[in-house]
Amino acid sequence: MRRLSPNLRGAMLIVASMASFCINDAFIKDLSTRAPIGELMAVRGTFAIVLMLIILPKLGLGFGRPERFTWLRAAGEVAVTFAFLGALARLPIGDTYTLYFAGPLLLTAAAALILGEQVGPRRWAAVTVGFIGVLVVLGLPQNWQLGSLIALMAALLSVARELVTRWIPAEVGSGTVALLTGVCVAASGAATSLAGGWVPMSWADVGLCALAAFGVAAGYTTFVIALRTGDLSFLATFRYAGIPMAMLLGLMVWGDVPSAQMLAGAALIMGSGLYVALRAA
Repeated sequence: MRRLSPNLRGAMLIVASMASFCINDAFIKDLSTRAPIGELMAVRGTFAIVLMLIILPKLGLGFGRPERFTWLRAAGEVAVTFAFLGALARLPIGDTYTLYFAGPLLLTAAAALILGEQVGPRRWAAVTVGFIGVLVVLGLPQNWQLGSLIALMAALLSVARELVTRWIPAEVGSGTVALLTGVCVAASGAATSLAGGWVPMSWADVGLCALAAFGVAAGYTTFVIALRTGDLSFLATFRYAGIPMAMLLGLMVWGDVPSAQMLAGAALIMGSGLYVALRAA
């Protein structure tokens, strides 16, 4: 049997990661109406840590000593999580994902400018079209919402996080990176929630946090492995699979029907992403 290329294997992992994160985010969006974001990060994170401690060794992903870039990536994940969940609590899940996917467009540019990956003029043009799609989604400046700006901030922070991921030495295993990320996110959520006051959660909500943890644990693990497998500018485009997934979840769970403006912007973003992927293949 022919082995999959590193890029194709990484792309499949990215799609699996996006599905996992969508499931997690759907649960968290529902829970955010009843508990603070920091508290949800702490409870969900505790379950996710337990899952990773059990599952990662079985996948051959052991735990070792993290180094400075591992810690820096974990700090970046904390910042991204706070920003993304802050946007998710204010916007429909499909809108949040669409705006957040300014990140892969920025990442393609950053991979070329900082990491030296080859991005030709046609892919640069596609990236430009993708940014136009983001502007279509945002609309006129006077119509911008706080949630939209927070989602874009999360996108910008995600670029820094993912660049740092590539700088982590190969001897630091993906299990170490994923576990440290989960610990830092849970600890930061607990710290902010305790400072602001802990809200008692029902056992049903604790159970939903546990289900969300399955999604986030799988997402962390597959995402980190994927980013260390293939070309960053190629893999970034496959994150766009999260947009239709999120829109479908929003429609099924909350009855959120995307506007024509949102669909047009999302089409430009996903279309440019697909073109970039085909040019990089």
